[in-house]
Amino acid sequence: MELDELVSKWEKTGLLGTYPKKESLAMCMEAQVRLNGHAADMPASFRRCSIPIVNRVFGPAGRNVFINHFENNNGKEATMLNVKWNLHGPIENNLETETQYVADFSKNLKEEIDQLFSDRFESQIVFHGLNCDSEGNVILFWS
Repeated sequence: MELDELVSKWEKTGLLGTYPKKESLAMCMEAQVRLNGHAADMPASFRRCSIPIVNRVFGPAGRNVFINHFENNNGKEATMLNVKWNLHGPIENNLETETQYVADFSKNLKEEIDQLFSDRFESQIVFHGLNCDSEGNVILFWS
């Protein structure tokens, strides 16, 4: 898929909003979709929320530019993050509570990722996706 087709695909969802670097965000969300399709052990609650999380973490202006080159998946690094996903979800099982949980989780995740890459100020980092294991540990795949 060409980059302009990818941006068009994600623009139709409304998730690109007014973000100035739509290409980068579209590539990150597509990378997450691809990982979701291959990560059989990813908890369903994390998979369901992964695209909104990626949108919140990589959409707003950050210190680095996260991209993805789909043809180049060599040399991936996996970093287990400190932030944990609640496998059981919010105690109250409703959309408002889940939305707030995803917002808070994404804020904490963004802060941790910004800190992790603070020495690479304004560099391009290839994002390969986020996964979650059976204990709620969140793993960032990048290169």
